Parts: sequence; C-alpha cells; structure tokens
Amino acid sequence: MGYRLGIRDTSYDPLEGMTFKEMEAVYESGVYPGKQQISLKEWETLKEYVLAKAPEKLAEPPAKFNLGKMNQFIAHEISLDSSKGAFITYLDYDDKNERIIFGDVSGNLSSYDPLNKVSTYIGFFRSGITDYIKKEHISYVTAVGNLDPSEQRSGSILIIENDSVKRIPENYHRPVNLLIRDLDKNGQDELILSEYGHLTGKLSLLVKKGELDYERKILLNKPGTIRVLANDMDGNGLDDLIILSAQGDESIYIFFQEELLKFRIEQVFRFSPVYGCSWFEMVDYDDDGDEDLIVANGDNMDKSYVSKPYHGVRILLNDGNNNFEEKSFIPLNGATRFVANDFDQDGDIDMGVVCSFPDYEKYPEYSFVYLENENSKSFLFKKCIFDQSKKARWFLIDSGDVDQDNDEDIIISAFSYAITPEVNEELERQFQNDIDIMILENQLLSKDPHLSKSK
Repeated sequence: MGYRLGIRDTSYDPLEGMTFKEMEAVYESGVYPGKQQISLKEWETLKEYVLAKAPEKLAEPPAKFNLGKMNQFIAHEISLDSSKGAFITYLDYDDKNERIIFGDVSGNLSSYDPLNKVSTYIGFFRSGITDYIKKEHISYVTAVGNLDPSEQRSGSILIIENDSVKRIPENYHRPVNLLIRDLDKNGQDELILSEYGHLTGKLSLLVKKGELDYERKILLNKPGTIRVLANDMDGNGLDDLIILSAQGDESIYIFFQEELLKFRIEQVFRFSPVYGCSWFEMVDYDDDGDEDLIVANGDNMDKSYVSKPYHGVRILLNDGNNNFEEKSFIPLNGATRFVANDFDQDGDIDMGVVCSFPDYEKYPEYSFVYLENENSKSFLFKKCIFDQSKKARWFLIDSGDVDQDNDEDIIISAFSYAITPEVNEELERQFQNDIDIMILENQLLSKDPHLSKSK
C-alpha cells in the first residue's frame, strides 16, 4: 500500500527479485509513483488504523461437509501422451465436432475424439493457450505470453485461415479470454479481449479495419478482467457485455450498448478485494425469465495461501432490472471454475465445481465437488465427490454430451504445476501420474458406460 502511495520503506521492496526488463515494465506502469501522495503523518495514521482493525486470524472455514458419493457419473481417466503430469491451460468441448479441445502451457493446441480415442494436433503457438475460437473457416488462438504475474506484454492473438497462421501485430498483457461478436450488426465481428495483466490490465474492444489491422478501444482500464459474456440485458436489441473483474476491485460490470459500439458502464455487483473471483456463468436460476449470475471465489495463488471462509460459490439473483442480490453462498475452499446445468434433468440447476486450492492437508478430496440441487428455492445442494478426485490437481472444467446419449457429461483437466505449498509428498507424487483429463460420464440416460477406460 505504501509503495502505491509513493511511500518508501527500507524493510520492503516490491521490485526485489525482478529482472531488469520486468522492473522497467513496472516503472512504466506508473503504479508506484515517485512522489509521495500523502504525508508521513497521514501514512502513520493509516497504518495504525489498518493494524488496529485487522483480525489476528481469519475465521475458521466451515467444518467438513457431509459428502455423498457421485453415483450419477462414472469417471474415465484419459492419458493424452506418455509424459507424467499435465499442464493444460485451455479446455473446451466442441459440441459440433464432438471433440475436446485442449491447449497446454507450452503453446501446443490439440483436439481429442473421446469416442474413438484419437488425438489430433492443431498447432504450436509459442506460449500458454488460454482461448480458442473457430468460426466457419477462421480460427482465433489466444496465447498468454507470461503465465506468471508480470507487467510485460508478450501475449498474442493468432488467426488461422486456409492453413495459414497470422499474428495480429500487437503484444497483449496476459490475455486470458476472447469473445468474438458482431456487436454493431454490420456483418463484421469485433474482438473483445480480456487482458488479466498484473499490476495493470484492461478490457479492450478490437474493431477490424483491415486484414490484420484492428483499432483498439479500451473499455475498462483495470487489471484482472478474466471473462466476458454477451447478452441483451436491457432489451434494446443490442448485445451488452457482462464482465468479471477479478483482481483489486473485484466486480461484475455490465457495459450496456446504448448505440452501436457506444457503451454505458455500470458496476452491478462488487465483492471484497480479497475474495479471489475466478469465474462466472449466467443462468436463469430461479426460472423467472431474466439472467442471474453464479460466481466462483477461490483464487488462492498469490501471497496468502491459507484456508479462507469466504471462498466458495455465490448465487446472485436478478430482480428483473439488472439489480443483483446475493441469495446463496456455498462455502468451498479454493473454488476456481464450475459448470452449471440441469445435469439430472429435474428442472433445476446443478453444478460441478473444480477447487484448485482446497485444503490439501485436511480435505484433498474437495478438489472437485458436485453440487446436486435438492431444493432450488431454499438453495439446498447435496455435495458429492468421486473416488478418483485426489488423483490430480484439477484446474479447468467444461461440459457436453461427450458420449452422445442426450445427457450432459463433465470434463475436468489437470495442472501439475506446484501452485499450492501445503501439498504433502504423497499427494505430490500422486499428481505426477499420466492423467491429463477426467471425463465424468453422466449415467442419467444410459445404464452402461459408453466410454471405456483409457490408459
């Protein structure tokens, strides 16, 4: 805090351990001003206030839940290569082509046919893949550049057309999500890019002017933008943008498109800046005709890896006028990603939640939790796990009808990178197996599993 206010203290240096190139990028960001923004007397008063109000320790997270067995799904372990461990940074189920698309931290992008058990290599894109979109004959690949927190802009967007790969000639700041939409209805798609960044970051609208020429319009000049969805939230016939900002000022924003490519921004929900927002989905949870929000809070990768009582899944209901109120909080330490769907087809929303940062010392089985909705109005969920949940450090999740039997299956992928310090040696060895993806096959409409175990 002091450095961001221009206060220097010999006991702390935020630039310690950085390369000269990284230091230069930090200086250029302007986050740490060279001139004091407040007096030393004001700084001491502020420090005293914070230290007096700060609790000695966080409240204990909820005690162990009563967990059920996830009997509705059968788990299938998928090994995609001969290497131990997995470093998947992108995961998506392509319903049209019945393929799992996955990218890794090195920049390799591939697809996997789960029924025929065949992998197809798509290409190499130099750094960790964070998004991939195929529209007709054109594909867009987002490569993050620096995966770890950094102020350096080394990410990129690459376009594949007619087997030719071309790069938009601009470096982006840790891009993690790309939305492609014809917002102004002129027949030409715009690109909406989330640059998660580090100390800085932004949400950008890229408007095409030529083959690889895009005009950038900055919509939100804040770090932590992690996901953008498009939907007409005010009924004026134009798509609006719904954004999750996940670092610092953690919030849900709606960019209402009032005229073509002209937006009015509204912060519709604000979280505590320590909650660690990591994902959101829009669903009509209460079946009243408007879009509600479900948000996962659980990013625990930075400098405070402890169990946190405010981590979990939150359900925010829409009153019909885009005013959102938190109606339910389901505590799950380290909740990172989730899928929301009516997996048991009983008319309500169930969820599969990946917790990349569970309490590995006490409850490592909480790395994946299935929330079966038992009473939608009372927000009552039965929490279920599966036997193989402790076999990997799960990171990403998607869903789709993988076995083509008219129910939704769940796909989760592993990430073996040591992102949590409290994993014991036995678990760490277990994570270095050959499981890359786990398919949780929904048995709702099938008595016999269609997917045989692949090792």
